[in-house]
Amino acid sequence: SGVVRDGTGAVIPSAAVTVANPSKGIERKIATNDSGVFNAPALVPAEGYSVTVAANGFQSYEAKNIPIQVGQNVSLNIT
Repeated sequence: SGVVRDGTGAVIPSAAVTVANPSKGIERKIATNDSGVFNAPALVPAEGYSVTVAANGFQSYEAKNIPIQVGQNVSLNIT
């Protein structure tokens, strides 16, 4: 899960978020809500997740090689 904000700290609603792990065949496409929050629950524990964010008028963002362990909650604050 996480929050997507612009450089001034304002939240970005309706940003396109993709959570993926190609080695596990996982790709979830979600959008941030009105508060800029996204959530991808119940992911398979594994190494190598990536999170990509795109929104009109903004440079895209990508975080790579994110590990997820059993019972772990990963929180990303993306600017």
